[in-house]
Amino acid sequence: MNRAILLMAILIAASAVKIDNYLLADPMQCIEDKCPNQYAACQKDPKCEPALEDCYKKCGSKSSCWTFCLPGKGSQAAIDTAKCASANGCVGATPFESCMVRSCSSEHDACMDNWSCRKSIRKCLTGNAIFDFDHECLFAESKVTGFVSEWYHCAGNHFCI
Repeated sequence: MNRAILLMAILIAASAVKIDNYLLADPMQCIEDKCPNQYAACQKDPKCEPALEDCYKKCGSKSSCWTFCLPGKGSQAAIDTAKCASANGCVGATPFESCMVRSCSSEHDACMDNWSCRKSIRKCLTGNAIFDFDHECLFAESKVTGFVSEWYHCAGNHFCI
C-alpha cells in the first residue's frame, strides 16, 4: 500500500483543512498506534486505498464531498479509518496550527516549504504537543535563518506559541 497516498487521503478525508502536523509529528504513526484495527482492516481491504484515492481526486479538501463520496465506494474500512484518525486527534488542525494558518500563513508556508526551517522548528519541540517549543532554542535558530526568524516573530506576535 502506498503509505504517502493513503496518509494524504486520510488527512483530507478526516479533516478537510490545511494540515502541517506531518512536519512536526507523525500522523501515520498515530493512526497505526491509535487505530490499529481500522488501519489493519484498510490494509486488508482491496477497496480501501482506491476509495480514499478516488475521493481525494474528486473532492480535494471539500469535506462535504468526502461525506458523500466515501460511503459510495463500498469500503467501510476507508470510512472507519478516516473517522478513527479524526476522533483520536491524529489529523486535524490544532489551536497552534489554526492560529498559524489564520495569522501567519505566509510565514508558516514559507517555513514549511524550507527544509532547513522545518528542521529547526522540529529541533525546538520540547514535548509531545506540537505547540510546546523551547523559546530559547527558537530564538537561537531564528538568528541562523530568516525563515525561522519570520516564523518565530509572527507566531509570538500573534500568541500562537
